[in-house]
Amino acid sequence: MWGELKRLVTVLLQAIDEWPSTSLLVAATNHPELLDPAVWRRFDLQLDFDNPSEPAIAQFLRAEDISATSATELAAIYAGSSYADLRRSVQSARKLAVLSDRPFEEVLAEEGLTAAAGSQDSTFLRDIKIKRLAAEGVSHREIAQQLGISHPTVGRALKKVKGD
Repeated sequence: MWGELKRLVTVLLQAIDEWPSTSLLVAATNHPELLDPAVWRRFDLQLDFDNPSEPAIAQFLRAEDISATSATELAAIYAGSSYADLRRSVQSARKLAVLSDRPFEEVLAEEGLTAAAGSQDSTFLRDIKIKRLAAEGVSHREIAQQLGISHPTVGRALKKVKGD
């Protein structure tokens, strides 16, 4: 693998060196640490972009038609993600939601929780399921029975997400 990476760096360096001086070369990478320092010396300017903050992630998710409350909670799950990662997650969750006939926000939350290393926070996902079932007209007692939780827990969860 390292031999292949060295060959790739050599090809990249040659391409940069042959680039016409009258042209502008713009390059981007998500893994700058993998590139040889010789690559970086060939660029006059380097810009580093931080990953979006939680409020910026929430704003991005709101633009994807996710409710304000869910966007804020999902932003905490997706903290540390780049915009490219967020875009991929949203697109993947939309496809999976359609294919599995499940709510998009629920799928997005599951994907985020699965991706979050060591995250065991299932309360958010449970609350999304409670909200979805309530919206479908399922009674609080039936929701509690279906999800294996207490009736008061259903009521508390619905009060918590009522701000949507």
